[in-house]
Amino acid sequence: MKSELRIENMFQAYLVKLATVLMTIFSLSLAFPFAYYIDVKYFTKRKYIDGRRLEFSGSLWMIWTIYVIGVVLVLAIVSFTKRLYEDLDIDFLDALWPKILSIITVGLISLLINLQEKRYVQANTHFADQKKERSGYEFHFFWMLWKLIGVKLLKVISAGLLFPISNRIECLYDYKRGYIDNVHFDYQFSFKKMYPRWILDFIFIIITFGLYAPFAFIRIENIDLSFVHIKKDGTK
Repeated sequence: MKSELRIENMFQAYLVKLATVLMTIFSLSLAFPFAYYIDVKYFTKRKYIDGRRLEFSGSLWMIWTIYVIGVVLVLAIVSFTKRLYEDLDIDFLDALWPKILSIITVGLISLLINLQEKRYVQANTHFADQKKERSGYEFHFFWMLWKLIGVKLLKVISAGLLFPISNRIECLYDYKRGYIDNVHFDYQFSFKKMYPRWILDFIFIIITFGLYAPFAFIRIENIDLSFVHIKKDGTK
């Protein structure tokens, strides 16, 4: 049986992907939890691994809670940093280092939010055809964080041109160490088919001012899933 993303209505899937991206951008990320929940809920139940359908049983409330905790931490740390520099009689807005430290802090907290959201989604993803068991990852929190930082930096530094490489690294890391209902996976990937097509996708994304991006990312997600298979014994 194939591993694939089964989309019944491609135009509907495109609108869902586009709406969640625009919702996040225009709300300045304030609507990110809602957009993320919609995306996960919609696409997870259309994912099949070796013919077995997945489903997401998590709650929007929990995703919002993780996000709000992260935002509160960002505001608290920035406020503390500002107060500290005021006590030291250093202008927080004019001085360079307070700005750099604030940007780094906000970036790290954002990554932590992203990481916790991913962990929550994985823990609440199950096979639809069996009793729910334990799902999650088998690696340490900080190793996963460093992987996330490296992948994000690779995407940013290359302005998206190295996305196929960073995406394959991320999928390899996640699928090889992730498990669903105590079932473990293999991820055997290739760059051959993806990279030439990604260059064309990249050009179309630029020409259409980003409107083609949802189609490109849905296709990439489907290719990613095609490399995932259940281990023969079903366990580690």
